Amino acid sequence: MAARNVAQQRLVLYAPLRAAAGCAHGHLPSGIASPKRLTAFRQLWAFEAANPQRLDPAKLLDRMRFALSQGVGALWQAPQLWHEAATWFAAQGHEQVSRIVHLELGGSG
Repeated sequence: MAARNVAQQRLVLYAPLRAAAGCAHGHLPSGIASPKRLTAFRQLWAFEAANPQRLDPAKLLDRMRFALSQGVGALWQAPQLWHEAATWFAAQGHEQVSRIVHLELGGSG
């Protein structure tokens, strides 16, 4: 894929999370995620995990951390987001990052 095409696809996937991030804090009870927002995050996560830019592993890890930070802006209280991200990092062999994500969630790592 051309870089411009990837960037355009990425912007479309980030848009729902950016829109929700401004109003997310305090509007949903703890532990509750809007299904629409969670779906938007999962679509973004799958897109980035597919590595359309064919990034090397270190850069892909940075890209996935960034995708997580974007999701957190809109879904900061959703345990599903944290758990799914930590599981992905662990499956990719990034145990330390997975533990950090679990600690952010408040788990035991």
